[in-house]
Amino acid sequence: MFFEVWISQLLLKQHEHIMVAAERPGDVWTWRLCRMLHMNVVHMAAVTQQANSRELLAVSLRTIEIFTSWEISQQILGELKVWIMEL
Repeated sequence: MFFEVWISQLLLKQHEHIMVAAERPGDVWTWRLCRMLHMNVVHMAAVTQQANSRELLAVSLRTIEIFTSWEISQQILGELKVWIMEL
């Protein structure tokens, strides 16, 4: 349970570097981010079943917020649109 929080805290500290790496086509960080976001959603689902779980949700919620922000989504969708038009 605390492993997910620890990993998420490490990734949040380096989120700018990770996002730059994930933007490169074929970079392994794209896959890692997907797995990390899934891990956080599963963690939040498990924690909500426990009493006094509010403090354990904070890091997972922040991770989801940072890595799925509107700006990031627009950037990814814009690149996808350009890629589709090139096909």
